[in-house]
Amino acid sequence: MTSVLFNTISLDFSNVLDVSQSLGFYLGRVQPYCQHDWTLSFTGETTLGSSIRYVETQSMQIGASYTLQFSLVMGCGHKPSPHIDTQIRLEFSTNHGLTWHLVKQ
Repeated sequence: MTSVLFNTISLDFSNVLDVSQSLGFYLGRVQPYCQHDWTLSFTGETTLGSSIRYVETQSMQIGASYTLQFSLVMGCGHKPSPHIDTQIRLEFSTNHGLTWHLVKQ
């Protein structure tokens, strides 16, 4: 069995097959949103204590001085409701997702 480890993933979300082969996500949808043609959107009411929404990449071969870059739009120009959980955690795993570590607390 052979596995391929990528060191670059570049997506514009217009090709759903590319997205599904590069990312795993839960409670998100690929759709037009917030004046962008195609995005990965986590929309709808999320209250404290509800299911965690996430996106994760396929395993990647990375090392020192590598960077992660992405665009994040929250609220599409609207103020967030105090009843919605807007926490964002950026985590990494070195063992294929068995354990996760925060990039910064």
